[in-house]
Amino acid sequence: MRNQSSTQALCAEHQRLLKESQVALTNWNKGRAEIHKSGRRGRDTDNELRTMQASYAKASALLQYHAQNCEVCQVISIIERVRSEADAETLHELYT
Repeated sequence: MRNQSSTQALCAEHQRLLKESQVALTNWNKGRAEIHKSGRRGRDTDNELRTMQASYAKASALLQYHAQNCEVCQVISIIERVRSEADAETLHELYT
């Protein structure tokens, strides 16, 4: 999570794609809950669920693709990985 918040601060495109992914996931979860609660069944309901799932899958894939191809996101990821490893090493030294 630390990586995402740092990347958000420096990369507006990552922030936009992350928000779209979160919205799509929320819509899918709410849609599934509403359909379950209502007891609706049938082809139209199945198609509605598949459409919501596909929207989330697309938004998530775009976010992942961006993170892998954006130089800013890659640099931040490396910095956060180094920082995380340093934090883990410090904790290890404190408890040994």
